[in-house]
This record gives sequence, C-alpha cells and structure tokens, in this order.
Amino acid sequence: MAGLVRPKPHYDLVILGGGHAGLQAGLKAGLLHQSAIILDRGPKFSRSYYAPAMDNIPGFPDGISGHRLLDLQLAQVRKVAAWTDYVAPVAVGEVRREGEEFSVTFERLRTRQTVRGRALLLALGVVDRMPEVGGKIDPIFPWANFGIVDFCMICDGHTLPGKTVAVL
Repeated sequence: MAGLVRPKPHYDLVILGGGHAGLQAGLKAGLLHQSAIILDRGPKFSRSYYAPAMDNIPGFPDGISGHRLLDLQLAQVRKVAAWTDYVAPVAVGEVRREGEEFSVTFERLRTRQTVRGRALLLALGVVDRMPEVGGKIDPIFPWANFGIVDFCMICDGHTLPGKTVAVL
C-alpha cells in the first residue's frame, strides 16, 4: 500500500468513499481475504476530517478528533494491503452494472481508469449544508471559526445542555 497503488482490473468489492464507513468496509474485506479497492476523493472531503472531537467512538473515552481517527483507520487498512487497495485522490466518473458485476470508471493523476467488482459499496458520506442568513452563507463563518457552531445534534447535542443556543 505504500507508494502509488496500481489498481487491479477486478476486485471482489469496489468501495466508493474513504471515510469511516468505507475504510471499515475495506478493512473487513481484507480481514476476510476478499480483494477490495477503496476509491476516495481524499481525506479532506470526509465530513469528520474537520471534527475537533468525536465523543461517540467506542475505545476513545476522552474523544478523538475526526482527523486522527481517519489516520488510525487508514493505518489499519494498510495492514491488509495484500487484499485491500486504497486509491486517492480520485474522481469517479461512471458506475455501470455489467452482467453480474459493476464497472467503475475514475480519474486519477489525469488518467482515466476502470475497475470491476462483484459487489459495489457506496460509502459516500454526508455534506453539511451551511445555514443561510439573508440568502448568504458568509455570515455564519465567524461563528464557525470560533468553534461555536454545531451541525449535528446527534454528534454534538450532548455538549449543549445548560448553554444558550439558537437554531437556524
């Protein structure tokens, strides 16, 4: 896995997305000796990459930053590199069903490539929508930069009791 991975033409599993779910799927495939490829836009596109603290991850009682967790997960995926390839950054262009398998065309380093797989897993994640104030998102930036804007009540709601909050 070190260096530039040269994708094979065929895999048991093609995974689109290299966030937590995609990395976990690639790890499990490798542990089960199933060939897999993780096609990732890059870690900076993962929502949790920017999370300063995640308190809902088992094994980290004091929380962990999203960036650090992704680093640890990728390091673990690298341990099954004989089975799982991680390729980033890529831009996926087309996904097609061809008979009993899937064909995925992507671009990396200005080169178009295609891989095929018996199974396809979509681990595309989510994107936060910035709230608009007066039709623009700019007014929220100063508050976000101070770290006092929470986008996910499920992730951060437990930190808010006793605080004054506004909901947009």
